[in-house]
Amino acid sequence: RYHGQNNLRPALRFTYLDSDAPKSSVRNVAFNRGYSQGIELEGCSDVTIDGVIIFRAMLPAIRIEAVAERVLLNHTLVMSAIFWNTNRGALQSKGLGGYKKLTAMYGAVHSMSPTARITGNVVAGSERAGFSGKGVACGDTVHFQDNEVAASLNGYWWADIGRKGACHAITNLTAWKIWQYAVYAEISQVQVLEVVGLKAADAHVGVLVIMVAPGAGINHVYKQADAVVKDSIIIGRSKSNGACSDNKPGLSTCDFYMAWCGHLGRARVGVMIGGSIQGFNMAPLISPWVDHSVYPSPYGSLLIEDTTFARFEESACGAFAASPPQLRWARDTAFASLPASSKGADTSMPCTTRRLDLSEVTDAGLV
Repeated sequence: RYHGQNNLRPALRFTYLDSDAPKSSVRNVAFNRGYSQGIELEGCSDVTIDGVIIFRAMLPAIRIEAVAERVLLNHTLVMSAIFWNTNRGALQSKGLGGYKKLTAMYGAVHSMSPTARITGNVVAGSERAGFSGKGVACGDTVHFQDNEVAASLNGYWWADIGRKGACHAITNLTAWKIWQYAVYAEISQVQVLEVVGLKAADAHVGVLVIMVAPGAGINHVYKQADAVVKDSIIIGRSKSNGACSDNKPGLSTCDFYMAWCGHLGRARVGVMIGGSIQGFNMAPLISPWVDHSVYPSPYGSLLIEDTTFARFEESACGAFAASPPQLRWARDTAFASLPASSKGADTSMPCTTRRLDLSEVTDAGLV
């Protein structure tokens, strides 16, 4: 209890444990009200974290570095994960260095390890994302399975660091009551990114994928970059309490300028048709996450297949046309282009849909 009071070190850290060292494990342990991170793993192998509960730790509450091999994170629960820069009153840009987009949106569980198995974990109440990392290889049914995030700013935040290859995926995630994106990815040097088995409800946006092909447009180089959403279910507004609430997240979640809590407006979108761009945008330094301000690349595409969209209706939260303009709910839609705040409308990917199931989706709530 009250661990990490120097704000510099996590409560528990595994390091310098190579493959010749005895296997280590932490089982059925609770960490309560920390001043720093909960568990960090780096330079280690064959460590098992099972049945652990972490209540109130700074983000990321559990951090698995790329050099941690064969880690098993199973059936953990993280509640109230606090962004360090709001922990003492939103210090804004002080101390925020390195890869700022990731630093500003760490998940409560953050993994950069390609061999870590992250299964059956739950995050409830993260001031940033529930999970963040580099995803898994397409077709992988082992390393990221059956994880869940609720009541957080974002669900899964893709970290575009050190991930190269033909095809990578975010698999079998459940995300509900999410203020911004259930899945957000802005990724380069990967030819195909798949979102597979997503179950999302009550998120402002279910999925947004932006594919980046550095220098392709200016250098006139052909580089295909495709996004796929499949075998998923996305619910615009469930019938649960608060589905029509316009209240922003509590605590100090939105105080930090790079949270951009208001940039999506009031509408719910199942899949926001992302961009295919030739260079990185300037966010979050001068503009929201989806404000590109760059040349488009004409070689990207978005495929949505074998997916269910439910409860995207024109008047899901009351009469739309009859309300005064300042009280009208924006029209919820299963699909939408980038929002009005974006300067990159011409970067939108061509979108193909196949074998969709539409339940309680009106004509006006489709596109």
